Amino acid sequence: MRPLTTTAAGSTLAALALCTLAPVAAASDFGAALHYSRWDGSYTSQGIGTRLRWEPLDWFGIELTSELLATEGKASSFEIPAGFQAYFPYTLGYGVRVRALVGTCAMVTLSRQSDDAEYDSGDDIRLGFQLGGGAEVELGKGVWLFTDAKWERYIGHDGKVSAWSSAIDSDLSTTDRLAVNVGLGIEL
Repeated sequence: MRPLTTTAAGSTLAALALCTLAPVAAASDFGAALHYSRWDGSYTSQGIGTRLRWEPLDWFGIELTSELLATEGKASSFEIPAGFQAYFPYTLGYGVRVRALVGTCAMVTLSRQSDDAEYDSGDDIRLGFQLGGGAEVELGKGVWLFTDAKWERYIGHDGKVSAWSSAIDSDLSTTDRLAVNVGLGIEL
């Protein structure tokens, strides 16, 4: 009978050899990206965002998204939307894809009054969903440039009030916005 360490070492080497011959999942199944974002609607916000991507099928993927957006007015407002979006890519040609997008997220809004006023904050959490489309261009192996545009609807307290006065309306309402993103992604 062989010693246990020799058998374990032999088994490990055999498994490593088989792994080099066996097909593995494509690196493009997972990715990460950074992007610039600009939102326009009843007020304008802009900032940076991140995405983590998993594309298990050629025609379907999921991205976890997060952004940090700033609004300047009479009050300073920071918005932090975080959520996910499903996308449906279609390849047009070598290295070029278009994508349909649908998703949902929660957005934390932190507002601070910049001048002395009756209110000094207007924090809120809103829920939203989005529909849109985009395009990707492969720049090289494992690197892509992308852009997308999305219509977004948020349900919560009126955010346009907090952008100017640091106060929020007590009634729930909907806010529609257009978001445009441009960014750079890499395969993991």
